[in-house]
Formats: sequence, structure tokens, C-alpha cells
Amino acid sequence: EPLFRSLAFPTREAIEIKRLRPLRKIDNREDFKRMLFNEKVGNNNEQLQAVQHILAGTSRPAPYLIFGPPGTGKTMTTVEAIKQVWKRLDGSTILACTPSNSAADDLACRLLEKSHVP
Repeated sequence: EPLFRSLAFPTREAIEIKRLRPLRKIDNREDFKRMLFNEKVGNNNEQLQAVQHILAGTSRPAPYLIFGPPGTGKTMTTVEAIKQVWKRLDGSTILACTPSNSAADDLACRLLEKSHVP
């Protein structure tokens, strides 16, 4: 429970420390596209921008929300972002929430496909 409490209700000091933590800057868009786990994300400008913003930490310390109608690539974008954060940002804490158990199952299965996330 202490771990959950610290993640769900961070202290002001913890937030300030996370703001100071260096993030990876994405300099070259084409180089970044070559490092994607799913090349389809690189073909969609909005999805690619979402992943880049998550890695750059542009809304920190606020959480990132991905929403939209069915079939627009939310899960694909989320999976790519999680895999990129896991690979590039050591010590990151990732909490992915879904509106249903079946959506959580789908997200977990897609994370395990060609897995780069333990």
C-alpha cells in the first residue's frame, strides 16, 4: 500500500524531483521512426506526435490521456508509448488504465506481442 499511495498521491517534493529529471529529446524524426516497435505508428502523424510528447514529458507531472472513437489507434499508440518509455526512460513508473477489463486484457496482450516489456 505505501507504493500505491506514493504513486497515486505524490508529495510536492516528489513532483519537483520528477520535473528536474532529464528526459530524452527527440532530435531527428526519421531516426525516431526507425526505432519504433510498430512501424504503423510512424505512418500516422498524430500517433507519432503523441508518442514523442510522452517521451519528451511535455505535460509532466500531469498524466497522459489518449482518447478517441473506436478504431482510431489508441491502443496501438499506447502500446508504442509504453514500450518506448520502458526502453528509454530508466526508472519510469507506468500506470495504464482502461475503461473495461477486456480493454485491459487487449492492452496486456499487445504489450506481450513481440515483447520488449518484461
